[in-house]
Amino acid sequence: MLVGLNLCTTFAKSIISPIKGDKTEKSNEKKVLLIGWDAADWKIINQLIAKGEMPAMQRLKENGVYGNLLTLDPPFSPMLWTTIATGKLPDKHGILGFTEPTATGKGISPVASTSRKVKAIWNILTQEKLKSHVVGWWPSHPAEPINGVMISNHYQSSSAKPDSPLKPSSVFPSELAGLFAHLKVHPAELPAKASFHKNYFLITENKKEVFNLVSQVTNSESKVLKDPIIVVSGLPRSGTSLMMQILESADFNIFTDKKRGADVSNPKGYYEYELVKNLARDKSWLPKAKGKAVKVIAQLLKFLPAKYNYKIIFMEREIKEVMLSQQKMLISKKQIKEAFYSQDVEVAFLRTITNVKRKIASNYNMDILFISHQNLITNPVLEIDKVRKFLAIKKPTKVLAEVVQPHLYRAKF
Repeated sequence: MLVGLNLCTTFAKSIISPIKGDKTEKSNEKKVLLIGWDAADWKIINQLIAKGEMPAMQRLKENGVYGNLLTLDPPFSPMLWTTIATGKLPDKHGILGFTEPTATGKGISPVASTSRKVKAIWNILTQEKLKSHVVGWWPSHPAEPINGVMISNHYQSSSAKPDSPLKPSSVFPSELAGLFAHLKVHPAELPAKASFHKNYFLITENKKEVFNLVSQVTNSESKVLKDPIIVVSGLPRSGTSLMMQILESADFNIFTDKKRGADVSNPKGYYEYELVKNLARDKSWLPKAKGKAVKVIAQLLKFLPAKYNYKIIFMEREIKEVMLSQQKMLISKKQIKEAFYSQDVEVAFLRTITNVKRKIASNYNMDILFISHQNLITNPVLEIDKVRKFLAIKKPTKVLAEVVQPHLYRAKF
């Protein structure tokens, strides 16, 4: 199955710069997203749509066009997808199945992109200095040098250990391999409820458990937790202090020792409790925080014990802004001389956020609300309404929004 969509954004736009000679991309130009769904069958899909279990696919059908595609025989996926990418039949493009002989002729190996004899659409676009991004096309390993990003079909290949490195040549350009590696999810990292089945066509109660798990993560309805600790979290310099100010304005008890005072980087104060920094070793203070709001940075959330309930407001901010804000603070304290970019730091921050989301999804005693820092500054009413609903706050949104001071939003991209 193929689905074509017009988009106004493009994958990886923020992490890879155009190569020299790129044709200018205007903000109002439409982009095309081509989604390939291998072995998709309308007989099964239509049954699921009728049961209300594929609402996104239903919207695509209702607002677009659809139909049956003719196929080739034998219906080998690598052969078919290469025909789609090249417009050529297998005898011309050279991809004839799932495997091919090794160079020595004494064995077989998975079919490789290097066996393709003709140009694919991404090669043609690169020649025309147009950008394209390719993710998981079959076959696309090793990843090809194109004007954009290519993630090969071996990117998701699993090994015995969750922390195993990516296969070489899975990502182009290679310097982005570290950035994408943290996004790879090994089956062993999935929550226990996320069952998988040998019979993919059998609709069972176990399958419904998977749907319920996804709904738990994406549903905006809050869990009912008894005597929760209100936790404000996020990466350092992601707006956690601002959220604490909003909760203080909403008449929540703030759990802080006020040992860290206001400064030029945080003129309204930090709202910290010093013992939180030792959460991995000392949890004795947690009972005192029940019913109160406490600030806990993202890296420490994993140390919150399971015997308490938590309502977590997680501040999300553009990673590069977080890094810039941190460095401006260090410059003001004369700990560094100038701001700089570190891909290792960016990857570490992204990995932290990914791990947080996985942990919360599998924990029955945690409910989480994600708040955009930028939206909180530019459209405080919308974001504060989410917080009011999440914590059942009675004070009017307009009053709470007065806490937000846009002029303090200084580290921008």
